[in-house]
Amino acid sequence: QNVRSDGSSSDVTKWTITSLTAASDAIDTYGPGGMGVEDTEEELLVSLLHNECREWRPHRAGVTTAVRNSHLVKKASPSDDAILKESLQVHNSSKTCVTTATTQLKVLCRKFAVLSEKVKQEAKMREDAEKEIRRLNDIIQEKTKQREMEQTTVAYEEQNRQDKDQLTKVTQHLRDVTMSHANELEKLHMRDAKQSHYQDMEALKAALYESQSAAHEAEKRALELQGELTAVVRPLLPPAPIAAIGSDNHSILRALKNRNKQLQERLQQEADATFQLEEEINMITSSYHTLLNPHD
Repeated sequence: QNVRSDGSSSDVTKWTITSLTAASDAIDTYGPGGMGVEDTEEELLVSLLHNECREWRPHRAGVTTAVRNSHLVKKASPSDDAILKESLQVHNSSKTCVTTATTQLKVLCRKFAVLSEKVKQEAKMREDAEKEIRRLNDIIQEKTKQREMEQTTVAYEEQNRQDKDQLTKVTQHLRDVTMSHANELEKLHMRDAKQSHYQDMEALKAALYESQSAAHEAEKRALELQGELTAVVRPLLPPAPIAAIGSDNHSILRALKNRNKQLQERLQQEADATFQLEEEINMITSSYHTLLNPHD
C-alpha cells in the first residue's frame, strides 16, 4: 500500500521523518551487526528498522513508504515485536503515521541503547580477556623460561659429570704413567747403585787382597829377620851357663822377644781384620746378588 503526501504535512511529521532519516544514517554508519553483536533477535529487529527507515527518506516532493517486512521477521517476541509490527504498518491518516514513526523511533533508540550497552560490556569483556590472555602469556613465557633454564641446568650438570669422569680417567692415567716412570727410574737408580756398590766391593776386595799380601809379606819378612837374628846371635854367644851371660845380652834377648811378640800380635790383629773383611765382603756380595736376582 502506497501513501502519497502533497507536502502539507505537519511539523511533527516532518520532524519524525527527519529523525528517522538521522537514525537511518546512524544505522548506515554502524551497519546492522556492525557493533559486535551476534545474529540475534535484536539484530534482526535493527535490520528491519534499518530497511524501513530507508523507505522514509524523501526522494521526491512526496514521501513514499513501502512495507517489506513479511520476509524479514522470523519469530516475534511478545513485547517488542508487537510494537514493531504495529509501528511498521502505514495507515492512511497522518496522525497514525506520526504515532507509528514516533513509536518506531523510540523502539529504535531503546534497541540502540541496548546494543550500545552490550557493545560496552563486550568491550570490557574483550579488555578483560586481553588482560587475562596477556597474564597467561606472561605465565607461559615464565614457565617456558624456567623449563629452558632447567633443561640448560640438566645439560650443564650432565656435561660437568662427563667432564668429571673424563678428568678422573685422565688423572688415573697420569698417575699410572707417573708410577710407571717412577718405577723405571727407581729400577735405573737401583741398577746404578748396584753397579756402583759392585765396583766399590771389587775395589775393597782388591784393597783387602793387597793388605793380606802385605801382611803375609811382613810376616814372612819378620820370620826371616828373626831367623837371621837368631843365626847371628848364636855363633857370637858360646854355650855358657845362664848366670855367665851378661845383662846386656839379656836386654837384647828381651827386646827381641818383645819385638817378636808385638809382630805376632800385629799379624794376629791383621788376620782377624782380614777375616772380618772377608765375612763382610761375602755378606755384601750375597746381598748384591739377591738384589740383582730377586727371583732366584
